[in-house]
Amino acid sequence: MKTVNIIGGGIGGLALANSLQREGIDFRIFEQAAQLTEVGAAISISKAALDILEKFGYRTQIENAGYKTRNFHISDKNLKIIRVTSTESPVTIIHRAKLIDILVSNLPREKIHLNSKLTVIKNENDFSDLS
Repeated sequence: MKTVNIIGGGIGGLALANSLQREGIDFRIFEQAAQLTEVGAAISISKAALDILEKFGYRTQIENAGYKTRNFHISDKNLKIIRVTSTESPVTIIHRAKLIDILVSNLPREKIHLNSKLTVIKNENDFSDLS
């Protein structure tokens, strides 16, 4: 069986791992950090994205860890408001670190390799060798 190597244990890498696991495809996650966490503030998740996350069984966890809103402010790194916006459908706002905790919660720990930095990719005969 082929294994999909996922480089990066952030939101995208963990979402991909959940998708692969759901389909029965083997995977490994390689993350250069010593732990899976996210710096930064909140992230907004649309109804369409929640519908996808519901397939993994995470909708309730995400909704409970975040809050719904139709109106929100977007600020710069100094917390100066740069835009006020609203949506027709409510979005769920959740801290990035909480979302990562939820996405990793059903993944086997042995498939997550921390302190692993990708330095070389060799392509040979339709396969890639990572180191």
